Amino acid sequence: MDNLFLLTVDKYFEHTEIKEKILEKKEKFLEYIEIVSKWKEKINITGFSSEDFLFRGTVEPLLIFTKYKGVFFEEITDIGSGAGIPAISYAIFFENTSVNCIEVNKKKIAFLNFIKYSLNLHNLNISKNIPQKNFCITSRAFMNFNDFLKFLSEKRITYRYLIHFFKDNYKNSNELKIVSKIKYNNKYFQVLYQKN
Repeated sequence: MDNLFLLTVDKYFEHTEIKEKILEKKEKFLEYIEIVSKWKEKINITGFSSEDFLFRGTVEPLLIFTKYKGVFFEEITDIGSGAGIPAISYAIFFENTSVNCIEVNKKKIAFLNFIKYSLNLHNLNISKNIPQKNFCITSRAFMNFNDFLKFLSEKRITYRYLIHFFKDNYKNSNELKIVSKIKYNNKYFQVLYQKN
């Protein structure tokens, strides 16, 4: 797994400073993948194999976030955290950023707490309740984009940025039809949606 991690990071990250920072934290990323693999034997924490999780759970979230490195993310709230994608990678990489995991499933909350203490992630907060005011919200496979916007609106949850991970290629998605201001990348299928 160590060599695969190194090869994957080398393949996807051209920016030397970011690559170096990821590699400095390599042990934590690899421990995260190993813990997911062990927990997966007991509960349905993720459908990804360890190799797929290496990319989907650690590398892809960082690829997406570092595309917006010009924007300073002071706080990140991940709704429907589950196995911690993308929250755990952000908590590892952005050690001075507060990362909130929002999860209601008791077994997944236990998993997230285990990760927090195993990896010594002081900046990771786990809760069942979404804060009313948020700087940046992330979501992966929680619900489709349009329903997610509606959900946030109905709950009166405010945010400045919203990063949504699509399950499939955005070109085939109906989720983008009502979005007026959107930035996307045709390889990693994400949206950065900024409130007016």
